[in-house]
Amino acid sequence: MTACAGKTLIHCFLFAVSVSAYAQTKSGDAILRNVEKNAEGVQDFTVTLEGEIDMERLRVPRTTATMFYKKPDKVAFDSQGFGLVPREGVLLNATVLRQRYNSTIVGDDTANGRKVLKLQLVAKDPKTRLRELQLLVDAANWVIVRAQTTPYEGRVLTLEFSYRKESETYWLPRTMRATFGTTVVPVERPRLDSNPAPAGQLEEMQRSTPRSGSITINYTNYRINTNLPDSLFQAKEAK
Repeated sequence: MTACAGKTLIHCFLFAVSVSAYAQTKSGDAILRNVEKNAEGVQDFTVTLEGEIDMERLRVPRTTATMFYKKPDKVAFDSQGFGLVPREGVLLNATVLRQRYNSTIVGDDTANGRKVLKLQLVAKDPKTRLRELQLLVDAANWVIVRAQTTPYEGRVLTLEFSYRKESETYWLPRTMRATFGTTVVPVERPRLDSNPAPAGQLEEMQRSTPRSGSITINYTNYRINTNLPDSLFQAKEAK
């Protein structure tokens, strides 16, 4: 006797759909677990970030910063110059993504000639700043090569990553290109002063003015597993 014996076709259909949805969600979680395993030996690292910002009506000089990371989710910067990119975007932490989002596989595709898996992520907590994310995961190296979200109304943010193997073991980001687009027609405003904008004003400006453009970040000079102290992150957060 089948599981559907004595039930209506509609009940069987709904049962099958629910089982399929559950399996997809579990598969999405498994993909992120594979991304976690890719760098499970990395306990901490320090890396130099060099950013070039090309945004309409905004002139910003080349920016350099240092990023510190320590498992499971401690991140600190010594510069405010990357305020235009959500900090979650500079380093996509698969552990944090699994904890904060429900993930579902929605298909597969190719990117740069390689097979990628497409994931849809929806925040578990409605208060999470980035409510939804779409990810492309390289199925060969288990790295996130693309992420797209809408961090502010009318704004689309796309992050594209390339990687290199560090210490002959760990695939870590080499470059990240953040592209901003708008889904609304921007209102013409007077051109801003040609002087570089103070770093502290960047985030406020990007929230209030729909703009398009891109930011390219190069990751260089990785120092891996140097036993970074927790006090380093506490000091950065206190500033």
